[in-house]
Amino acid sequence: MDLNEMRHRINRAERELMPAARVQQWEKMQSDAQAYLKTLTDQRKTEEAKLLQEIEGLKPEVVGVTDEEKKNRPETTIVGSRKLDSRNVTVMNYLTKTTLSRLSAEAGSPEEFLKLIEELATNDNEQFRYILLDSYHDIVKMGQSLFPSNTEKGLAGMGFKNVEHKIRDHYKAAKESLKSPEQIKYEQAVDEVELKKSRLASRSYPVEKNIQEFLGELSGKINWTKNKMPGGQSTNVW
Repeated sequence: MDLNEMRHRINRAERELMPAARVQQWEKMQSDAQAYLKTLTDQRKTEEAKLLQEIEGLKPEVVGVTDEEKKNRPETTIVGSRKLDSRNVTVMNYLTKTTLSRLSAEAGSPEEFLKLIEELATNDNEQFRYILLDSYHDIVKMGQSLFPSNTEKGLAGMGFKNVEHKIRDHYKAAKESLKSPEQIKYEQAVDEVELKKSRLASRSYPVEKNIQEFLGELSGKINWTKNKMPGGQSTNVW
């Protein structure tokens, strides 16, 4: 659709046609532009839906407790993305309690606190990395309580805030290290689809926006002309 040509036709109709004929021609152009816009929008949405279908089969299954597990192992529970039995939960609760106690007792400075967090994030035993993930907010609150900021001391008085972003980085690294190969593959596929959607939008949206603006201009002319026409004037061409 050539919008410049359409605008030329609008201007020519404004010069050469009577108001009723103008409105009739403009309404036909309006209908054509609306239909074309709908076609473009539908095509974009169809392509987006196809892109989403590409990754649907890669989505990891949601962890849940099966009916058989409920019957044979009623103590099975879901913690985050993990399926744990009562023994696992007991062990994790114990490890979490002792780890948080160690943080509170051994960290004499924000830097020592950070060092202990680094040990959690890089521990070969994934249970300690899960402690960092599961207890992250409690750990942050503990750090803020142990090492509060003192604005009167400037940078030296930042306390926990001086290392908080590094602790966040360790949290992110631990989270990445615990992802399954299936989850990593799915997230990579999602990133690729989002990139394709972005490219599709960069091609489609400017065209759609131009047509919408054109329709707004045309609608304004139609309404203005209709308001100026005598109440009984026909909308026949001549």
